[in-house]
Amino acid sequence: MGTVRFLLAALVVVHHVGGAPYVGQHAVLFFYVLSGYLMTLVMHERYGYSGKGLRDFWENRALRLYPAYLAVLLFSCLVLAILGKDVSRAFRGGLYLPSTFAEWIQNVSMLFFSLTPNEVVPRVSPAAWALTVELVFYFLISLGISKTLKRTLIWLALSAVYSVWAALILDFKWSYFSIFSGSLPFSIGALIYFQRERMAKIFAGKSLAAYWLLLLSSGGLMLAIVIIRYLAMFKLESAFVQNIMMPLTAAPAALAVATLISGGGRIFPKKLDTLLGDLSYPVYISHWIFALIAGALLGLKAPSFGIDGAMLMAVSFPMTLIASYLVVRFIDKPINRTRERIRKRSEARLA
Repeated sequence: MGTVRFLLAALVVVHHVGGAPYVGQHAVLFFYVLSGYLMTLVMHERYGYSGKGLRDFWENRALRLYPAYLAVLLFSCLVLAILGKDVSRAFRGGLYLPSTFAEWIQNVSMLFFSLTPNEVVPRVSPAAWALTVELVFYFLISLGISKTLKRTLIWLALSAVYSVWAALILDFKWSYFSIFSGSLPFSIGALIYFQRERMAKIFAGKSLAAYWLLLLSSGGLMLAIVIIRYLAMFKLESAFVQNIMMPLTAAPAALAVATLISGGGRIFPKKLDTLLGDLSYPVYISHWIFALIAGALLGLKAPSFGIDGAMLMAVSFPMTLIASYLVVRFIDKPINRTRERIRKRSEARLA
């Protein structure tokens, strides 16, 4: 799944830095489906729901998320201090150094204190608002919201009701930016875990070409959702159609996850898949600061779709990739040895 995670992170960059409409938002919801599946999987098969299992799960999650994030945060703070608030805010409104204790706590912890965490500023890593959503659902999954199929189905039903209600009644932010909007894709990811054996039977015997066709179909469905949303917003002027397109992202995401589960290592070369998967997280959390640096070098005040956005991507994305590789090489890999010990300890306890 590493290659797909990297492609999703790249779509977020194309959306934020290149100015391509909507694709990054749907990629984030795609991430939620993946996370719902993976977190449910590891809780059932690696950690369990005992006190020690919860301790090991959160110890491992903290080591996965925070060292890389804090390194990017430190570098970003240095850049922001050098460039100054006026430059960074002209480039991205909420991108500037925190000034109060509460602002620092939220930026360091990745927990932005709002039901719509994207509205909290400043955010030194602007995309980190979605990590607040991820952490909330990691917490709920670790407490057992997807411990059984029955619980997962109840969670899914309630999430579907919320998604329709948000699309019909509420503003767009409640269909995408709110913590509640993560509930449906996370619950669908969790449901996939319980259906994985049935899916394996359905996919059994498929050729490599068939797996690729299914993945491309997933990508095509996602593109169709983006296009329909664009038309609904700018041609039909229908807020409902635009809003309901957000939870529908779970459909191509579920197809892709099912394909990846069944296809295993046949779809992508293992070493490349692992490398790209490792790069996806630092790319996601660091791309804004390198876009700011590129913008300062090019004299661009803000990302936009077109020539300026393409130039910004051409300069900033290679810097983002290099920095992400350095984070993986010198921070993540040494820490992974500790994470592996935690995993083995937990798996031995469950055996």
